[in-house]
Amino acid sequence: SGSLADLRGQLLVALWFRSGFIDVVDTRGDLFGQWDLPSHVTWLMAAGGGNNIFFIGVRTPEAAQTQGTRRSAEQQKAATETKQRALVEVWRFPAPPEVQEHWRQMGLGEDKSEL
Repeated sequence: SGSLADLRGQLLVALWFRSGFIDVVDTRGDLFGQWDLPSHVTWLMAAGGGNNIFFIGVRTPEAAQTQGTRRSAEQQKAATETKQRALVEVWRFPAPPEVQEHWRQMGLGEDKSEL
């Protein structure tokens, strides 16, 4: 499962959070394209905005940040607790070039709205 997001009334993004990719379908339901998202994030939600696709994801800090240094027991405990905390992040990606070209062909042009 995942989420759905409208892209300017012309396309729909289906986010598959367990697999880490998106499908984009047109208004007839035909597959327009499929793109992978970075794998170090668990993707939860997608939203369209202007020429961008926004995502909410959860990332766990990498273990490498705490390796290779001498720490007291208290410092190590704090580092471990930080490592275990999930970081919720908002990501913004430009719509793939194929999607932007589709918008141009549909006469939508570039969305100049400010965020």
